[in-house]
This record gives sequence, C-alpha cells and structure tokens, in this order.
Amino acid sequence: MHPSIVLSVSLFLFPAAISATEWESLVKKPGAELLVDLDSYDESGAYSSILAKLETRSKQHVAKQMKLEFDCDKQTYRTLATASFDAKGKLLNQTPGSREFQPLHQDENAQTIAGLVCQVRRMVNPSS
Repeated sequence: MHPSIVLSVSLFLFPAAISATEWESLVKKPGAELLVDLDSYDESGAYSSILAKLETRSKQHVAKQMKLEFDCDKQTYRTLATASFDAKGKLLNQTPGSREFQPLHQDENAQTIAGLVCQVRRMVNPSS
C-alpha cells in the first residue's frame, strides 16, 4: 500500500490525535456496544462513509474502529480500514480494508449503521 494512503487511513482511524472524537451509541447489548462518530459522515459520489466502533467486553475489553463505506442504492458496504485497541487504548492491530462490496444482510452491525447513514444521505440529498 502506498505510504500516503497508509498515513491518511491512520489519521482517519486515529482522529483523537488530531481532534476529539464524539462517539454516539447506536446499540448497547450485554457485552458489546456499537457506536459511530457522526462528525465523520462523508459522501463521495454514490458512496457514504462513517467511522464506527464496536466495543466488546468479555475477559478483555477490545475496541475495533472501522471506516465503513456504503452504497445505499445497492444495499452493500465495504470496510475501508480497521484498527483494534485494548482497554488502555493501545493499538493491537491495523488492517487495510477491502475493495469489494458485500451485501448488508451479511452483517447485523453494518445493517444498523447503514440505516443511519442512508437516512442521512437521503436527508442531505433528497433528489437522489
């Protein structure tokens, strides 16, 4: 992967180094919580993206941050980048995303986030 792409993905996944991220809870279940950063919502052509975080609490507390991109018309999504952190915020691993879109019905969390993202897209672009 080109160094500038890695840097831009790193800066997006680690916005706390640049500015405070305000996480909004979408779903809270025993042992897990799904959150999004509403300020990270962005549009690029036919796609809408947002930064999401899945916190799991079992033996270890782990937070997985993901940059997700949605094609609301086709009901598909892809993960552009992922980073996992331990309870103290230490980076455990970081992976690049996928170029391939997947159907939303394959992932309950992606469906939940898409509901919000696609609703915002319709509100921002009522004629599309």
